[in-house]
Amino acid sequence: MTWRQRIVDFICASSTRVRVVSDPASLLLDEALLALLQEQGIVLLTYEDPLRFRLVYEEDFRMKWDQHQSTPDLVVRTDDFDFHHLPYDLVSRGFRLYLSLGQIFPHLDLNALQDLDSRAFDLILESPRYPRRSLSYEESLVFIMRTLYRVDPELVGNEEDLLALIFRIHSMGFGLPSRLATWLSASLSQHWHNDIMLSEVLTSKEKWQQCLANWSQRNDLLSLQGRYWLKRLGGDDQIGEQKVIVGEETYQGIEEFLHREHIVGLDWIDKAYDMARIYLAAYLGDDSRSEITKDIDRIFYEWVLHQYALMASLPSQPRPKMVHHIPQWISRQDPSVHNRWALVVLDGLSLPEWIYLRQFLPLRWDGCDQWAAMAWVPSITSVSRQAIFSGRIPRAFAGSIYTTQGEEKAWKTFWKEQGMDLYRVLYRNTVDTMTVTDFMQEIDSRDAIVVGCVANMVDDLAHHAQMGMKQILIDLKQWMKDVGWLSQFIKALQDRHFHIVITSDHGHTPVRGIGKPPTGSLSATKGERVQIFGSDTLRRGINHDNRWGIDWPFTHTLPPGTYPLLARAHEAFNTDAQGVSHGSISWEELMVPVVIIW
Repeated sequence: MTWRQRIVDFICASSTRVRVVSDPASLLLDEALLALLQEQGIVLLTYEDPLRFRLVYEEDFRMKWDQHQSTPDLVVRTDDFDFHHLPYDLVSRGFRLYLSLGQIFPHLDLNALQDLDSRAFDLILESPRYPRRSLSYEESLVFIMRTLYRVDPELVGNEEDLLALIFRIHSMGFGLPSRLATWLSASLSQHWHNDIMLSEVLTSKEKWQQCLANWSQRNDLLSLQGRYWLKRLGGDDQIGEQKVIVGEETYQGIEEFLHREHIVGLDWIDKAYDMARIYLAAYLGDDSRSEITKDIDRIFYEWVLHQYALMASLPSQPRPKMVHHIPQWISRQDPSVHNRWALVVLDGLSLPEWIYLRQFLPLRWDGCDQWAAMAWVPSITSVSRQAIFSGRIPRAFAGSIYTTQGEEKAWKTFWKEQGMDLYRVLYRNTVDTMTVTDFMQEIDSRDAIVVGCVANMVDDLAHHAQMGMKQILIDLKQWMKDVGWLSQFIKALQDRHFHIVITSDHGHTPVRGIGKPPTGSLSATKGERVQIFGSDTLRRGINHDNRWGIDWPFTHTLPPGTYPLLARAHEAFNTDAQGVSHGSISWEELMVPVVIIW
């Protein structure tokens, strides 16, 4: 029996409708475990913000119980051991349970397991070397390194040994927790000779690839090792203005990924940049591997329809997984080190387009972190971009789900809740229509320390791209080279000591028109890839034979009375022969960049 099934059985042993669970190690936030709970008819809510929790609890559970309606069972998790901060009516109704890492790993030091990716727990428990006695903190760390990353820090005796260890860490697919990185750095720093800090190279694949790229230019044994490791990690892919060359190692890695028996959302995020380079190569005319993009589309599509909603339950740390996590992640950075932040949303920028665009930015990429996150469904601006600036799931902004006019208020409300002086919090839409000088004067006049802004140029280019994705790339290149606004904007923010987060609310995908559903005035929105109805009855009346598309099943993530009808893959609700659009659930629409410029 797996550790996940043991926890599910532990929770299901109680027959009460509400279980209140102390879960300081966030065990319940494992995606596969959430799926098992879902199969048992159990919904998880994390108690963080009292008002947001009360909204969902009252509408989805308590009011229905009072009316004798059936609902799924409810698990309310809290990070605290003490339940006294929870509402009395909830605690008095619920059965109390306690979860800890010690229940799963009785012989390992629990501090050594903190922040470890829960996907790695199975490998630890299945290890034939799993200890039968209690290990100390350092012994536990060594065991974890040997088991998960198949390396032994005690055997590192020179620089080549250390480089081999780093390669193994980045090739295993599990991120290295900061606690382990700090310990390794202190233990092995005498073998490290590079300007980039060892702890950063251990935790950032981008910085490791930058080191390898630099070493590959040397004329010694280390250059040969650097080129070999760079190729193995897919770092030999070449991004050019006219052509993208994707190495065989990258293709093989994605092929193996697509044949996995079980894929969770974090797996898609981990592989996002490799997939983006494959899509980008296809945009620029390389159709030799077109079948793999079709496989990605098909498997991702099926995953979204079954597992996507579980992503909303995942935490914003250590990295954002969904776009509404981004302001939450910023707010948890150490203010004594990182005290000025600018969030720049390039509306409509897909991950492949970001990879193309970044070659025109004069940045040192070893000073950046680049991740991926998922946009919200439906992938339209009023839903997904509003989630970014509010730091909330779309269900929380029922009054403005069809408009972006509430973004400034949402942005300032979020930072007010963090105790920020609102005079120093700034929001600006269509910032790319202003001169950089004018906007910087506005920042300086208020001594702003938190800035949120939207640039619309990418989305505008997409909506006018009659010749498809390649035309968007051509227009992006011209915008970057001839206008240079983004480069100037980033430099001006850096001159003012801002840390910058670049992201997007959605991407877009090539489409062909299938005609317009006969909705009349029945739908609240009439997008090309999504139409939203006020009731499921209205939606089924239009789509009763599934002729037009997909009835989005996870309406609980949206405000009551929000029922999207989504277009199928590469289809649009119009009569155009071809074009690009967004609003539905393709990989290109939902996978967006999150770039941190420190």
